[in-house]
Amino acid sequence: MLEDLSRRILITVFLLIIFVIPVFTAPRAFFPLTHAQSETNLTGIIIPLYSYPRNEWTEVMNMKEAYPSVPIVAVINPDNGPGSSQDPNYVSGIGLLESAGVTVVGYVYTSYAARPISSVLADVNTWKQMYQVNGIFFDQMSNVPGYENYYSSLNSYAASLGYTITIGNPGAAVPASYIGTMDNILIYENQGLPSTSYLSSLGYQKSDFSSVSYGVPTIDSSFLSSASAYLGYVYVTDQNLPNPYTTLPSYFETLVSTLSQIDSLPTTVSITVQTIDMSGNQIQGLWTVVQSGGATFQTGFSPMSFTATSGVQYQVTVSNYGNDVFSHWSTGSTSNTITITPSQAMTLVAYYNVV
Repeated sequence: MLEDLSRRILITVFLLIIFVIPVFTAPRAFFPLTHAQSETNLTGIIIPLYSYPRNEWTEVMNMKEAYPSVPIVAVINPDNGPGSSQDPNYVSGIGLLESAGVTVVGYVYTSYAARPISSVLADVNTWKQMYQVNGIFFDQMSNVPGYENYYSSLNSYAASLGYTITIGNPGAAVPASYIGTMDNILIYENQGLPSTSYLSSLGYQKSDFSSVSYGVPTIDSSFLSSASAYLGYVYVTDQNLPNPYTTLPSYFETLVSTLSQIDSLPTTVSITVQTIDMSGNQIQGLWTVVQSGGATFQTGFSPMSFTATSGVQYQVTVSNYGNDVFSHWSTGSTSNTITITPSQAMTLVAYYNVV
């Protein structure tokens, strides 16, 4: 009874603070990266671990121990939130996950900002009291302008309790005004993979965003390489509706191992574009365009160099001018546009006929 009274007092005081005193979205610097990413800036895995603490939880622990460089966040959900009573199996399972290096966050729904903030705060408190998780996953997050303070208030309150990460899930893109209201925002939750052009259009730092894809039959390593430039966390599963999160994907180890290999790549590499005639003589001054994600990345005259991000796909196009007519790339391709996904420094050589 006293515990309930204390909780009501705490929530009431907090509500007075956030609604009587104007609340502003804090600067970006006030929202730390997760402790799993703060030193590495690697792309990790966010797992909706909605199964009961059994084999799937053990497999997550085993994968973290086998691939320690890959940050793993596990979202757990006993009863559409923490539930009303403590489950000793969850207590034990959470402790084992955390001891293996997994970041454990508790599920709380917000009904797109329609749920009373006092009810949301009560769940945030319950997670802390019953399970000592590392952070909170705020599901059904709104992406409609006007509710930013609702979420930044939740974020601030979670931080005041010692949580190290908050994740908001609108499952879609958000206006720029929402960036920073949560430590990380899940900007895609859908069947299939998000397009690289969508991810490249997000802007801001990669730690701001994550994505979840279900109904994906096989691992696409090219997608993971590209997505790692734009997402702090990613999850891909071959499980499907009505509930794709009660079991792990059949290719779970491949997902983790692929990310571990991508994370070992250098962050940036140098690409040089040269244009030469059939005798090997350099031709200077041919217009060159580099695109990535459907947008122009860099332009200039050959020979031209640019700095690329490892694992990201680029399209390099060279042009004709006067008597200099494109023939082929050194790879043999006869299209004047070549697509690359570099993992190391490279030189692209375009051959020209002089007519």
